[in-house]
Amino acid sequence: MIVWFGAPKNYDSQCPEHNHKYLAKKPGRRSHKTNNASEFESQVARRVCEARIIDEMYETINPTNLSYSEDMNPTNDDVIQESIQYASKATIVKIGIESYSVKWKNKNYNSMVIPHQNLPSFLCNHYKKDEVVICTEYNRGGYKYRCHPNFYNHGAYYDWMLVLFNDNRRYPCKLIACVPGKDNDFEGNHLVVQCADKKAKQDSVLFNDYIFSTKLVQIDAECCDGPCFVVEMDPSKTIVSLAVEKDLWPEKFTEVYEN
Repeated sequence: MIVWFGAPKNYDSQCPEHNHKYLAKKPGRRSHKTNNASEFESQVARRVCEARIIDEMYETINPTNLSYSEDMNPTNDDVIQESIQYASKATIVKIGIESYSVKWKNKNYNSMVIPHQNLPSFLCNHYKKDEVVICTEYNRGGYKYRCHPNFYNHGAYYDWMLVLFNDNRRYPCKLIACVPGKDNDFEGNHLVVQCADKKAKQDSVLFNDYIFSTKLVQIDAECCDGPCFVVEMDPSKTIVSLAVEKDLWPEKFTEVYEN
């Protein structure tokens, strides 16, 4: 082999060796260290898979390298740029007493049904108008929040965001629609959300549980305080779980160990 490839000292193995920490050493420490080789291998593989999923989800929600377009680059550090540039738009039209139609700008969407049946009545009643324009995407501070009834024909896609309320507390909310001010004759953009603004009785180690309300609420887009990761664990969807920030995980595990 030396004749073919040269002496081993001429090769750098630092990169493959470094991967052993992530793919073997750390998962191995988290396993039961059983003498059964196949069971130990299965446990390590499971830990590697779980770690990859957690890292992938965390990077998706909190990307380290945000790519801003020119219209998203803030000229003032105190100003957070927002945009609805690539969103699909629809007009909610009141055509009678408690009767509404949805007209999409893209006519191919006209057969699409909005899952939230009370959204048209909420919008027209809230804004006291017979026509209200909505859109399916809202960009703020480099993050993209979608609220699409049938995203790429794969079903409804409604993102979660943290919303800062008047009591200076942040609660997870599901974005249902964006109401662009420019198309509805008012300044700024509004968001229609469903809130989880009441804490449940008990939290888990890595999740804070909230009571989820199906009631629609209109907020100013300025109240949006960033993305979050929420799991709808309860089949009835009355309880949702907000993931604790990853940087706080060691502290959480320390509390459990000490208790």
